[in-house]
Amino acid sequence: MKRKLFLENTAKNNIVGQAAASRVALGAIAIGAMAIGALAIGAIAIGLLRIKTGKIGKLHISELNIDKLMMKDRL
Repeated sequence: MKRKLFLENTAKNNIVGQAAASRVALGAIAIGAMAIGALAIGAIAIGLLRIKTGKIGKLHISELNIDKLMMKDRL
């Protein structure tokens, strides 16, 4: 009798454990998808801004060059 109860309890615990593990996995997948979505939205927004403002895009490149020159001075 005790053995039967033990087996039933372990079966229930395994099912509960599997359900919890699958929930954690789904949560991790959802968080990952949200992060990827946020990155994609950010990349699209930056791309649209650069397309709209071509002149500012050129300024960004010149600013980067200035930063590089400043780094050379520091070294």
